[in-house]
Amino acid sequence: MTKKSKEERARREIAEVHTKIEEMLLIPGFRERANEVVGEMMQLSRSSLSGDQVIETMGELARLFTGDMEVLTDQHFKFDAWADDAHGWDYQTGAPGIGLFGNTVQVWSVLQPEPVTVGDVVRAFSVRTRMVVEAIEAHPWMLLAGDPTRPVFQTIEHDGDLS
Repeated sequence: MTKKSKEERARREIAEVHTKIEEMLLIPGFRERANEVVGEMMQLSRSSLSGDQVIETMGELARLFTGDMEVLTDQHFKFDAWADDAHGWDYQTGAPGIGLFGNTVQVWSVLQPEPVTVGDVVRAFSVRTRMVVEAIEAHPWMLLAGDPTRPVFQTIEHDGDLS
């Protein structure tokens, strides 16, 4: 692997982690739980425990926090895959088809009083960022504007005059 390809891979991985963090910040309860964990870690750093005990306890807190976030994520996001029928439903999982969801996002976003971001759709519909991006990119009359490395903040635009 060349130095350039390693750097590109590292950039992609960093962007993926960044997107996951931005997505998690949209989940109700995430910020509060993160603040609790940071507070507990701050108290530990000022405690009379030995350095090894502090590191071990912080590691345990981090593992608990990660577990909490997996539960919050699993409870928050409704589905992880599209239904086979692009304009129908998967009646087993409740997942819509990519076309059906894209049409839903189009109508909902047009009816909002302010420009809509991918993050707004993630928050409103409890779906993952990548799924919103996929639905918009597959839709014939919607497109994304803004930095593609920060999809949560990309604005949804509509082809054609909406006035």
